[in-house]
Amino acid sequence: MAASFIDAFHLVYGKRLRLKELTNHYLVNLNSKIIANDLLRDGSLSSMEWRVPVWVVCNQENSKEWLRAFFDSEAYVNDKEIRIQSVNKIGLCQVKSMLKAFGITCSEYTYQRKNKRWNINYHLSIRGQANRYNFLKRVGFNHIKKLNRLLNADVA
Repeated sequence: MAASFIDAFHLVYGKRLRLKELTNHYLVNLNSKIIANDLLRDGSLSSMEWRVPVWVVCNQENSKEWLRAFFDSEAYVNDKEIRIQSVNKIGLCQVKSMLKAFGITCSEYTYQRKNKRWNINYHLSIRGQANRYNFLKRVGFNHIKKLNRLLNADVA
């Protein structure tokens, strides 16, 4: 996944990022106030306030790429479902609407965690072979492990 991120970053900003391997993760670093401001102009990146940018929603190819990146980062995949979890209900409703535009039906679930001071979690679940197949063909994954899990679940 890092290679596709680095290539996309270079395509958009003309800057080559370096990948540094640490003990149990990788680090990509760049210091640029101009790029940081550009990335932040579409809104907040906080867990509670993120939204799908307008330039994504109004273009199907942008929607596909944004969904792929979002699911690469946030999805859980097993042999029965593809699941996204967030504390941001509005953002997940936008994701659900985008999936619907690709013919992918998903279910919403709410989960109140045991500690009442913690935020409510919202889940989107893509279940059923037809919906998971639609996701695979119309959105897909760049994340190899998630892609393989989906393929090994007899979806293709």
